[in-house]
Amino acid sequence: MQPLAMILALAENGALGLRGALPWSCPEDREYFLRVTAGHSVIMGRRTFEDTGAELASCRVIVVTSQPPSALSRTAIGDRPVELAPTLDDAIERARSTDTTPFVLGGSEIYRAAMPKVTEVYLTRIPGSPEADVFYEPDLSTFALVSERVAGAGVRFLRYERR
Repeated sequence: MQPLAMILALAENGALGLRGALPWSCPEDREYFLRVTAGHSVIMGRRTFEDTGAELASCRVIVVTSQPPSALSRTAIGDRPVELAPTLDDAIERARSTDTTPFVLGGSEIYRAAMPKVTEVYLTRIPGSPEADVFYEPDLSTFALVSERVAGAGVRFLRYERR
């Protein structure tokens, strides 16, 4: 399998999002996310893109959507234009043209579709079970935990590799 990474943060109950945002505030996770993805190609769905801020300005951003560019609220992050791809496979192919290990950023539908192709998972576990309207729990049965770091307030940074 060619390298493809997934990065996500989940609460203990699998909570991923609430009304287009994270259902928690965790500066340590945001710093980790930015450090790990810096300089990479990142792939995300349209709704995730619409909710993502300027912090991805150092990344090549590829949005999976069947919508025309005019349907997006914006077509750039900072001064970097985003690319649109009609399918996840097309997005992955484009990302690999400039990045040996692109990252999948979500949302839940993109995570589900990408999981069979993913070789690494960067998972932040947020303590607690906040209210959410989007949930996801990756099947890590074919992955091995290769590193774990516990930060303040019990936040856990886990990295898995496919066996």
